[in-house]
Amino acid sequence: MSCFVRIFLILFGLVFLAVGVTIGIFGTRDAMAAGARAQRLAPQSAAALEQAAAGSEVLVEGRLSDRNSARFRTFVAYSADEYRGTDDDGDAIWTEVERVTPPLLIEAGGLVQIGNDDYELERAHEHWQESERLRYSGGQGTRRYAGMRAGEMVTTIGVIRAGPEGNEVQAEILFGGNRDAYITARESDARWLPIFGLIFGVIGAAVAAVGIFSRS
Repeated sequence: MSCFVRIFLILFGLVFLAVGVTIGIFGTRDAMAAGARAQRLAPQSAAALEQAAAGSEVLVEGRLSDRNSARFRTFVAYSADEYRGTDDDGDAIWTEVERVTPPLLIEAGGLVQIGNDDYELERAHEHWQESERLRYSGGQGTRRYAGMRAGEMVTTIGVIRAGPEGNEVQAEILFGGNRDAYITARESDARWLPIFGLIFGVIGAAVAAVGIFSRS
């Protein structure tokens, strides 16, 4: 085995090992922390939020108001990925090309305002793809969308900020479902991420070992 191939195997294996450690340890830790945070925070109504102190953490569970304007099809917030061909294994390559996350109103015993436009979207209400046939030509490809719809249940977590018309939420995430579903999703992540991390780590260690111990 040439020196170049050995170095490539070692570096490739170390990358996989690092990914495994990141997923298995840090990803699991983050999922557990997010679930524990949601368990600690009771859902707040619009009236309670208005009386809360700015800077405090808040969880709001409710339905996206019909006052929110659709930005694409029925989506009031969405992300779009574009097909960019396939990799060496024939797997489809998707790249995020658009993210629309405007300030939104949530009905939670009154209207709660999400004031920012940089929150993360998790578990969309609906997915839609332009065409079942994937194409990529001329620098453009088939697009698929994941979005949130007015009238559907959501959970948001963030901090309270003073807005022009009263307290509003500086949201970190907008999850398509209620608080219990969000907690369940994080608990599921915490169970499966160590397994995925171990798989990546074992593959990485094995590949790196081949590069290290193989003879020239």
